Amino acid sequence: DVFDADRLHDGVTTSEVLRVDNLSYKDFVHDFRNRRRPVVITDATTNWAARSWTPAEIQRRAGHRDLEIRTESGAETWRFAELIELILSSTDQVPAPYARNVNLQRDLPELWDDVQPRLKYATPDWKSSRLFKKDFVFPNGLEELFFGGQGNSFPRLHVDYWGMDGFVSQLYGRKEFILLGPEQTSFLYPTDD
Repeated sequence: DVFDADRLHDGVTTSEVLRVDNLSYKDFVHDFRNRRRPVVITDATTNWAARSWTPAEIQRRAGHRDLEIRTESGAETWRFAELIELILSSTDQVPAPYARNVNLQRDLPELWDDVQPRLKYATPDWKSSRLFKKDFVFPNGLEELFFGGQGNSFPRLHVDYWGMDGFVSQLYGRKEFILLGPEQTSFLYPTDD
């Protein structure tokens, strides 16, 4: 099963993003990571209890928590249950705050066990190397959640922290991604030279 991005972006050179299951770690490294190719691994989170999350369930379990979220105008604090309600009623005209980079283990510990075990494709990671001090810059094994509703988007085109690879596990709803390959780098960050 292949997603054909050409249908969405006429006139732009695109490539297919494969959807696979039963992908071994060795094949992941050889066919995708080392070649810097995106892939949708349809069964990567099969063992996660989080696959059955609903807004009502996570509100019930962690709604009492206060979350500090980053916004374009600075940090804001929201009660998690209220934030979920805003997200559910979000529209293109009146979007809810986009709760991004929520440190799951620290901020919503009631939900942490639901995203275990860690994805085999995310280990080993260079940040956990013994060459780095433990928790250098941010915690090793960091799992972050992003909560957004209709009309939400990340505020800008970006490369993840220090050019790290990202793993996205869509647990509820839909999200559109535009992925650009390394050969597009020269078009992404214009400079004077």
